[in-house]
Amino acid sequence: MWSDHYFITKPLFDLLPFGQTLSPVTFYQYIDYQLPNLVEQASNNLLYWNISGTQHFNGEVATQLTLFFDDTFLWHYYVPTRY
Repeated sequence: MWSDHYFITKPLFDLLPFGQTLSPVTFYQYIDYQLPNLVEQASNNLLYWNISGTQHFNGEVATQLTLFFDDTFLWHYYVPTRY
């Protein structure tokens, strides 16, 4: 799990394994068993970003979080554009 923002609320940070790629099994375990808690904590985090004015690199306020198990986007699109 990675985030463009370094402002992750502690409950969300504690819930998800930031800094690790999720395997399909782990991803579906979160979806099957933690979904209500994930939704609540992600909503709280988005509210925090909105209230605090946390912005993307282009100046827009963050409006969504994405959780997925396919790391193709991360390694083929996101990482190369950063380095």
